[in-house]
Formats: sequence, C-alpha cells, structure tokens
Amino acid sequence: MAADDAGSKLRAAEPGSRQAQVSMRTALSVGAVVAVLLSAAIVHVPWSLTSRTNIADLNTRLNNQVIRSIAEKVDGLLDNAVGARQAIATNLTEGVIDVDDQVKREFLFLSFLQSQPSLTAIEFGWLDNHSFLARRAADGTIRMEEFLPASDTEAAKRRTDIYRITDDGDLMFEQRVIDASDYRVSEQFWFLTAFDADQPTWSNIYRMPTSDALGVTTTRAVQRDGNLLGVLGVSISLDRLSAFLDGIEISPGSAVFLTNVYEELVAVQRQVPNLADRESPRREIQKLDAVHVPAVCVVVAGLADSHIALRNLEQTRQFTYYERDRDESYFVTLAPLAQMGLVTSVVIPESDVLGAINRNTRLLLAALAAFIVLVGIAATLLARRAVGVPLAAVTQNLRALEDFQLDRVMPIASRFTEIRQVSAATARMSSSLASFKKYIPTELVRTLFAQGIEAELGGERREMTILFMDIAGFTGLAEKYGDRLIEFLGDYLSEMSTTIQDGKGTIDKYIGDAIMAFWGAP
Repeated sequence: MAADDAGSKLRAAEPGSRQAQVSMRTALSVGAVVAVLLSAAIVHVPWSLTSRTNIADLNTRLNNQVIRSIAEKVDGLLDNAVGARQAIATNLTEGVIDVDDQVKREFLFLSFLQSQPSLTAIEFGWLDNHSFLARRAADGTIRMEEFLPASDTEAAKRRTDIYRITDDGDLMFEQRVIDASDYRVSEQFWFLTAFDADQPTWSNIYRMPTSDALGVTTTRAVQRDGNLLGVLGVSISLDRLSAFLDGIEISPGSAVFLTNVYEELVAVQRQVPNLADRESPRREIQKLDAVHVPAVCVVVAGLADSHIALRNLEQTRQFTYYERDRDESYFVTLAPLAQMGLVTSVVIPESDVLGAINRNTRLLLAALAAFIVLVGIAATLLARRAVGVPLAAVTQNLRALEDFQLDRVMPIASRFTEIRQVSAATARMSSSLASFKKYIPTELVRTLFAQGIEAELGGERREMTILFMDIAGFTGLAEKYGDRLIEFLGDYLSEMSTTIQDGKGTIDKYIGDAIMAFWGAP
C-alpha cells in the first residue's frame, strides 16, 4: 500500500501529466507551416490591399481621361455641326451663295456634308414650304431632296437625286426619283425651333421626318437685308453619336453610352448586348429604367443607391456599385457635357480592372499552398531526423536508466547543444548509478524505480537475514602482501560483492576487509 501511495504521489507530481500531449516533431512541423502562413499573410494582405487601392486610383484617373476625351470629341462633334450651320448661314446671309441657285446651293451643302462625316443632314426651308435637303441615307448614299409645294397647275412633289460615294471619295450620280409628297417644312419641329424666344443651340430629340430616325437639329433663321429668307437646320442622328461611341474601347466588359438630364438613352455602343432594336430606324427614345442592358441597369441602380439625379449633376461623379445577381462590382463614372444636356456614362466591371491581380493572386495562393506543403514535408523530415530521432534515443536512454539497464545507455550524436548536453548528463548518471551496483542489487533498484518508491526517513520492523564476513588472519596477510594488499583486497571485495548481488543481497557497508550485507529489505 505504501508503494502505491508513493507511486501516486510521483505521478501527481509529474508536470503536465493531465495536459494534452503533442510530439515535438509535430510541434516543429506545425510551427514551420504556421510561420510560413503568417509570413505570407503579412506580405500578401498589405500587398493585395495596396495594389487594389492603386488600381482603383489608376482606374479613376483613366476614367477621367476617357471622360475628358469623350467630352472633347462629342462637344467637338456638336461644335462642328454648329460651326457648319453658322458658316452656311453666313454664306447665305452675305449673298456669297444665292439660296435660290440650285447648283451652288447643292455644291455648298454637299461640300459640308462630305467634309464632315458626323453630319447627318443639312436642310433649308422657305416660308412657302419649299425646302431643300442634303442627307446621308442608311444605304451609304447621299440624297439631294427638294420639296416643291403645290401650285395652281401641279401637286406637291419631291425630287430626289441619289449620289453614291466612290472608293476615291468622289460623288457619282446614280438616278433621279420624282414622287408625290405632303411634306410641309413650316410645320416641322426643327423649323419652329428657330423662332423660339429662348432659342436653344440644339433641339430636343425628335424623329426626323425625312429619314424617320431619331436625331437633333441646330437651327437658325436666315435673313438678308432685313428680310427673312427661311430657316437653316443642321442635323445629327443619334445613330451617328452611337457610331462615334463604337470607336471607344476601354476594356472587354466596359460600356460607354450617352444619356441626358431627362434620363433618356441617347446613344450607345453597338457592342453593348441586348439592344438589338437600336438598328431599327423606327426605334423610340427610351427611358433608362426601361432599357434591359446590364450597364444601363447598373447606372440606374447606382443612381438610386447614391441618391444622384442626372438633372442635378453639375460635375463628374464616380461610385462603385455591386450587382448581386451577377456577383460583380462595377466602377461607374458620370460626367455632364456642355451641350444638349448630355451625360456621359462609363461602366467598367471590377473584374476587368482587377482581373490580372485576381488571376495573379490565385496563382500566388496556389504556389503558396504548394510551398507550404513542401515546407511541411521538409519540416517533418528535418524534425524527425534532427530532433525526433535524437530525442527518441534520449528517451530510450532514460528508460534504460529507469530499468537500471545501464549497459543499454548509448551516446547520442546531434547538432543541437541541448540534446548533446542531455546525452552527456545521461551518460554521467549511468556511470554514477553503475557504482551503486556494488552496494545495491540491480533488481532492487528496478523495483524501486518501477514502483516509484521515494527514499524517506523512517523504518519498520521486519525479519531479515544479515551477513557479517571478514578475512581470517587479515593482519598476517597484510604483513605478507605488503603494498600488494590493495590489489588483493580489491579483487576479494569485488568477488564477494558480485556473489552477494547475485544472491539478491544488499551490501550495507565495507569495514576494512569486512562486509556487512542483508536480505529482506527494503
């Protein structure tokens, strides 16, 4: 019972006996992997955040440049139309060209129409509903249309001369067509706009009667010597604005379109999907919220979320909108233009801007995962070879000491100072314990170690066998052997000690040539 109590005390005193245990090899391997992960996180997270911030800032700058470029080109396109109107009106007002001279009038209109591809039509209307129009047709031809009002002898008619543009850029007459017409220029929207008290530079969007396409017109009443000659109009169709936008490409998924302060879709790139009816000349002007185009839907939703009204937009605004259905974020830029109440909208998917970074991040993470696996394998092998194996040998030495099998204690080679020190201490302990074999039976020591019995002061009553033994006639032997007595005495004591230990006895003490030993204790 005493041995059990002592063993319990010893086990209770062992530090960490009730704590979770883990091998040092595992700890070192996991520690190496965790160190790599922490190092990667410390490097990757700031790099990722910084790169995204820099890319977003760069995208903002590029968008501003794109917006400025679009604004300059659209405003330039509209300014060219206004400039053409003013130049033609000046020619007519100053009498350089007689508006009633058909040949010179056609030459003047054709020269402006040919030199400025952005123009769709140039028209002059007299007060008596006589009008002349030069316009680009959808089939690529240029048509000279003269509307002649009804007279006492003839009904109203339209005379159309059709010209085709050759590969050299020259005009080649193809045919003349004369048909009936009920067109009255004095009743047209663009004609009446010239007489508005607060005449705008450009009309609102309307359907041009001669081509049936949506467009806008800049008009001016032409006078000579105080007399009103008629009204001059220079028109641009919305298709021309869309064709202009087609030349703008920012990224594969980006979209550029023009709206106005009335939130109407004015022009859109042809590559923008889901707007097939824009090719039709009969298409209607559409409200933004009625257009089912991803980029337009993003702008509508973004305007609502940001509480921005186009009619109150006075400067460029930028925001990011997250589309849940597509799980995509978009960079949106809105910029008001100087004319017609137009607003340029640029929509760029975040994946277009950050796509390369995301791809590189995924590749980096894949490479990092592979590197971590390699580090884990290398750390495991290194921990096993450099730490695990030596520590296992140390453990075996300690167990040999515990079993008092001192001949199994082996020296341990290691590059680690601590392991070498433990190995040396174990060897010294083995040498020290070996000396006890002369006094205490090996089996007794093993029993004490195995049962965890501690050495304590105290005693008990027990039946024992005690041996007292010495050499008879030792004094005479001492005189006979002289200085050889030490060697003789050593051989004698060693032999007797071995015999006692083999008999599982315990040597209590040596007294000169006498030996005291006992059996049955402790």
